[in-house]
Order: sequence, then structure tokens, then C-alpha cells
Amino acid sequence: MAGQWNTAPAAASRQASLRLLLARVDVDLRFLYPAVCASAPPIALHAAEKLEQLDNSSVLRIPARNDLEAYRLRWPKDAVQAYEGSVAIARSAAARQIAQRCGTQKVCVSPWCEGGMVVKVGQSLLVSSELLAKPDLPPAPGSYRIISIPAPLGRSRRGPAHIDLDCAVARTQSGSTLLLVSPRLVEIGRADVEAASRALGAELFVAPLNEVRRRALNFVYLHPGSVLMPAGCLQTQTLLASRLGVENVLTVRIDRSFNYNGGFGGLGCMSTFLPREILVDGGSRTPSSAKR
Repeated sequence: MAGQWNTAPAAASRQASLRLLLARVDVDLRFLYPAVCASAPPIALHAAEKLEQLDNSSVLRIPARNDLEAYRLRWPKDAVQAYEGSVAIARSAAARQIAQRCGTQKVCVSPWCEGGMVVKVGQSLLVSSELLAKPDLPPAPGSYRIISIPAPLGRSRRGPAHIDLDCAVARTQSGSTLLLVSPRLVEIGRADVEAASRALGAELFVAPLNEVRRRALNFVYLHPGSVLMPAGCLQTQTLLASRLGVENVLTVRIDRSFNYNGGFGGLGCMSTFLPREILVDGGSRTPSSAKR
């Protein structure tokens, strides 16, 4: 969250409206905010207070003892990641708190928590070649077919190369699959991209680079036939709407009161999705998307 103090009411209002929108497609959206963190910007804490006034049940306050823990709240996709029957988490108190507060049944500390390196579709995982190159990588939780995708930036001093800004998958309600990739991913690994498309039995779509830069491919895959993506990415939105239906492509306007935390990720990086089958009986009865 970025901006001035006077944007907090607008941010809270937008977040409350988004929760109502996602409830229509059977998703229970909760917003993560730091309960205690000296580094948290005042705007974030003020927005949380306003949101609690509008809808108290929509906010999950998680303790964040330092900047790294606060990072887990800003980008939960790389801290908490659901797989078949279990949830992989980072070695982090904040990550464990997120999983516990959302009511997950089985939690394990694993490098597979880094959702930016993995794109899930059914029983298949598209996985960054950089993650697969780790010498001590344990097996993925559950029984998945692993499909390698080239790391967009390769190994770099900036850290691991995520694939979720350059690669996305969506499935229609009828079960057909759409693989969306960026031009730069095709440029560095066309053969691998085409092989992944064949392995998935997917239609391949190369998104325009200007929309990739606006995080069009870092959308939130809600469930078969429905996605949440940034507004203003017309070609990608039109393609998805033609396959999923206009009513199933939900959009969020990215502006001063609702934005990407001043970071490199998008809506997908700001969210983690916990399907109902991994929640305890006392938890949410609908899919739960924890979002910052």
C-alpha cells in the first residue's frame, strides 16, 4: 500500500468492495495486515483500521517482528502455498500464523512455498527451471506431474527468477486449458514453452509485452472458469473473456488507492489461495484468498 494518509479511506472502501465482488464467485477474501511492525507504513495501518470499521471479519492481523516478516504479509504467495492435501510455508513466524489463522490442516516448511516459482493447474505444476536446479530440492507435496519452464531472467544477483510474471494458466469450466506467456519467455525458451503447452494440452497465447509489464499474467486464478486480473490489459482480458466468459473475468483498477505495494509483483504475488479441502471444519467453508 502506498500513498498519503488521505488515501486510506479510499483504499479500505475499494478493498471492502473487492471482497463483496469475490463473494459472488464463492471466494472468501481476507486482507493481511501487520498487527505489530515498526516498519509498517502509517498508510497501511490506517487503511486496516478503516477496513475493520467497514467489515471487521475481512482483516487478519498478523504479528510482524521485522522487515522480513512484513515482507511475508505483503507478498504471501511466496510464503504460503497450497498443494494437494497440505500447505508449504516459509520458515517464518508470519507464514505459520497466516496458515494457522486461515485454518489449514497440514503445514510443512518447504522451498515449494515460493509460489512465484510454480504455476499450478490440476495435477500439473509448471516449475521454474531455477527451482528445479536446486540440489537438495525435496519432492513437491502431493502427486503432481512436473513440467519445467525456463526462468525468465536466469540466475541473477537480484535473487530467484520467478515465472509468474511471465507465465499463467487458466482452465474453462468445460476443462480446456489456456497457457499464457510473455514474449520474453518465448524468446529465451520457445521449445520449452511449446513443449509445456503440448504436455498440458493447452492453447498457447503470447500476451503483448506492454500488458505483461502491467502484470496482466500475474492474475489470480480463482477456480475453473474464473480469474481476477488488473484492468487496462485489453488484449489479455479479451482473450480470457472469449474462453471463460465476460462475467468470469473480474478486474481491479490499479491506482493510487489500490496498487502493488510499490514492488515488482502483481495481484497474484499479493495473494495466496487456500482451497476448502485443506481447511479445518471450523475454518472457512469456501475457498479463502488471503491478500495484502
